[in-house]
Amino acid sequence: MLTFTFDNILLADSTTNELLSHGFIKYTISPLSNAVNGLQIKNVAGIYFDYNLAVETNTTLNTLSLAAAIPSVNYERTKVEVYPNPFSIQTTIKLSGTKGNFKSAQLKSYDVAGRDFSAKCNITVATLTDEMLWTIENNGLKGLFIYKIADENLTIASGKILIQ
Repeated sequence: MLTFTFDNILLADSTTNELLSHGFIKYTISPLSNAVNGLQIKNVAGIYFDYNLAVETNTTLNTLSLAAAIPSVNYERTKVEVYPNPFSIQTTIKLSGTKGNFKSAQLKSYDVAGRDFSAKCNITVATLTDEMLWTIENNGLKGLFIYKIADENLTIASGKILIQ
């Protein structure tokens, strides 16, 4: 149970000023150490105004997805920059300090369970050079993904990317 108390918040009445009558709260919470992957959590909020009964929000269902920490792996002294990250349609992956010729390398994406999502992401890379443009044509795809840049069996770089 999580409780927020805002003493003297003094929001405007909605009939007086609709825009100033809105409140908003954003928070992050970490799961308990014994939480299991796939745990479903129902959430509902009761909002109290003055001394009136609670106004209840819709019930939401959240499924816990525990992704293991995935470190970036860089071949030799390759530095990888991904921007923006998170992204919704397009991002840039910039490599610097790469040793060798990796013109045959491919950019792949995987979900946190390790399934190859490259085809579903419709990854568009003009050329694999120092800078690649990654375009997602499927706007319904969202979540945490792993990208991997590999040349045959050699991973040049990998890391996490969040598609919103």
